[in-house]
Amino acid sequence: MGRIKLGRIKDFILPNEDRVGAEKVEAPRDIKQQVQESHAEVMQLFSHKDVVQAHRKYLKKVYPPPNMAQHREQFWSKYWELFIATITDDVRDALGLLSFWFDDSFEVLGNVPYASQEFFIGLVEALESTRK
Repeated sequence: MGRIKLGRIKDFILPNEDRVGAEKVEAPRDIKQQVQESHAEVMQLFSHKDVVQAHRKYLKKVYPPPNMAQHREQFWSKYWELFIATITDDVRDALGLLSFWFDDSFEVLGNVPYASQEFFIGLVEALESTRK
């Protein structure tokens, strides 16, 4: 079996910019900025007086497309945080949001794939977390 040369080990432990002959690669966008933007978009759904109407108006616009899995994770993470805060604070909003998702979401979202299904998959865990 051959020995690993020190140069190869450096490839594993040194960041790209510290490697000899390595090209500097710029990050596509600051991840923190992406998360903040994603959270701001989700907050549009809950920052209006009528959260159900805000869902009807903005959800299709702010819901990430299927090819952006990381953005969807960020979306749902913030969504559940705000959803739980809303339903534990106001019974009318809680009933309105559940009614929206059960009755209106498929029509409102139209051809946006998986949004309603992902809501229902996460709903049980979100509701259980309110009991703790």
